[in-house]
Amino acid sequence: MKVETTNSISAIKDIKKEQNKEHTQQNQYSQQNQKMEIPNMVENTEQAVDMLNETVQVVDKRLEFEVHETLSRTMVRVLNKETEEIIREIPPEEILDLVGNMLEMVGIIVDKKV
Repeated sequence: MKVETTNSISAIKDIKKEQNKEHTQQNQYSQQNQKMEIPNMVENTEQAVDMLNETVQVVDKRLEFEVHETLSRTMVRVLNKETEEIIREIPPEEILDLVGNMLEMVGIIVDKKV
């Protein structure tokens, strides 16, 4: 019985070694692929940023970020650089004010019912 147990243990160790070897090879292959993909992603991102910067310069617009005081939501304003005129608000401040007022009213109604 000891001989069979020793052979079984030996066989299990061999299987584990093979599994570890395969796992190591898979990790190396995965790391090589990631190393190849990251420079491409960085290069593509840099190109996209360059294109966006060029477009913004041509368009002559400015972005302004603000947090709505009632809802604590971020708003973006697109402004004309020369005239400082608001071209667009995303989302519109009036809509955020309306939602804030509605939430306040719902809170008042709920408070009164309780």
